[in-house]
Amino acid sequence: MAVVMDDLDIETATPAVLRAFHARVDSDELLGPIFNAAAHDWDEHLDRTDDFWSSVMLSTGRYKSNSVAKHLPLAPQIGQACFTRLQRQVNFCGSCRRGIPDTRRRGMPRVCD
Repeated sequence: MAVVMDDLDIETATPAVLRAFHARVDSDELLGPIFNAAAHDWDEHLDRTDDFWSSVMLSTGRYKSNSVAKHLPLAPQIGQACFTRLQRQVNFCGSCRRGIPDTRRRGMPRVCD
């Protein structure tokens, strides 16, 4: 029988998944400088990111801002090559696959396809 994570498990797993992803972004020679220049307080940013994904995956309503508007100023610095690298090499979806079971990832937006 497959084990299915409940919402509390997702709340617990998500911060670790996000931090693993951001650690890969931070250490990437192309992406790291772009994102580090934009995020002045990574702890605060990651806390807001936790709230965003909690709202997306579990409908908690914890995130009260506009993520697109917050990230739009980075668009001129992130061309297709950076975006492809972000998707493929840093691999957010891979972080999710390692940290969140298939049965619970179904509600997450597909960002890597």
